[in-house]
Amino acid sequence: MDNPALLLFLDAANATSLPSRAKSAVAAHPARLYIFDMLAEGHHDLRTLPLVKRKDILRDSFDNTARLVYVAGIHAAGDWVFSQVQAYDFEGMVAKRLRSTYQRGRSRDWIKIKSEPYGREAALGFGRSVKATY
Repeated sequence: MDNPALLLFLDAANATSLPSRAKSAVAAHPARLYIFDMLAEGHHDLRTLPLVKRKDILRDSFDNTARLVYVAGIHAAGDWVFSQVQAYDFEGMVAKRLRSTYQRGRSRDWIKIKSEPYGREAALGFGRSVKATY
């Protein structure tokens, strides 16, 4: 399964051990894993299948839980998605061709579209931020 990972850096001045601080942080702030692609199933390599087929296999491989979430994607609404990226000061978005196979490295079938005014400081917890209004 393909997913981005976020590392949590804990306060080094804290006298408790890193493993116990990590356990406390996980208990206080449980993570959710958003899964959007599946590259293998058991010993079967799925990378030669189109994205739409891999997503079908992925969808059928598990049930959503509080911590494990299938990402369906949004089709034919790129302008709207990008307006939301900018409104919430996200870094950008990824556009993928549904018929594309998995390719390592850069490809014209999978492109990252960055938001120019993205505030890196806000992502790190300080600086400009936008309050979500879901």
